[in-house]
Amino acid sequence: MKTLKTVSCVMVILLGAMLPQVLAAPAPDKAGTPSNTVKTFFTSMAKTDFAAAKKCVKADELKQMITALEKLIKEVPDLKKDTAEEYAPMVKAQYLAEKITGSKAEVTISYKTSKGVKKETYKLEKSGSQWVIAD
Repeated sequence: MKTLKTVSCVMVILLGAMLPQVLAAPAPDKAGTPSNTVKTFFTSMAKTDFAAAKKCVKADELKQMITALEKLIKEVPDLKKDTAEEYAPMVKAQYLAEKITGSKAEVTISYKTSKGVKKETYKLEKSGSQWVIAD
């Protein structure tokens, strides 16, 4: 059981580490904006609403990691709390910039962690009428 919890914690950390390399966006005040997509993703992850989180991403690798985390949480329910705590600071992020160039966008956020303030930029693409975090 302890090994499974360790594996799931590693999955949460890996998912959090990969996201900055895949995403970007600014202030989430309007639905349908790149920033709102990023905020929706982090909020969904914090609530462990994995179906909603997957709708915010394009990259198959991220979708697979989200699915793997979802399965781990079903096996080890205590991980739900760990996941919520991991994404809580990102839900409260400050949106610093949003740059849209045609069907591509970048969103830059900053948020507080136990180690200080962290700044990340996410890349998004327009998919139909919706912005999604790109790979």
